[in-house]
Amino acid sequence: MASVSKKVDDLGEQLNALKELLERALAPKPTLLAHESFEDDEADGETRDSLDDEGFDADLLRVLAELDRRGRHDGLVPIPELRRAFLVRGWSRRTFDDRLLQAERDFIVDLKTADDPKRLAEPELSIKEQGRGHLQYVVAR
Repeated sequence: MASVSKKVDDLGEQLNALKELLERALAPKPTLLAHESFEDDEADGETRDSLDDEGFDADLLRVLAELDRRGRHDGLVPIPELRRAFLVRGWSRRTFDDRLLQAERDFIVDLKTADDPKRLAEPELSIKEQGRGHLQYVVAR
C-alpha cells in the first residue's frame, strides 16, 4: 500500500512539472524586437527613418530571419508581421513599404503575391501593387 501511495505522489509531482512546462510553452511571447528601444538609435544621433539603404537592408534581413525562426514560416514571412516589427521601432507604414519595395528592386528580398486575397486574414495590410496584385509575403534572397 505504501508503494502505491509513493507512486501516486510521484505521478502528482510529474504532472505538476508537466503543467509548468505547458504553461511556459503557451505563455504569450514578447513582441519581436519590443525590448529594443528606438531611443537607443536616437542616442547615437540616428533614427530608424534616417538609416541609409544599407542599414535598412541589414535590419530587414535580421528581422526577417528572426520572424521566420519564431513563426516557423519556412522562409515565407507575411508582410504584415514584418511591418509590425518595424512599426514598433518607429517606422511609418508608407516609409517601410517604400523601403521594402526598394529592397526587392535591389535583389535583397523577393515579394510574393497572395493567390486569393479574399482568403487573407488581413488583406488591407498587404501591399497592393499595380499589375501584381496583393503582395503578402517576403522571402530573403
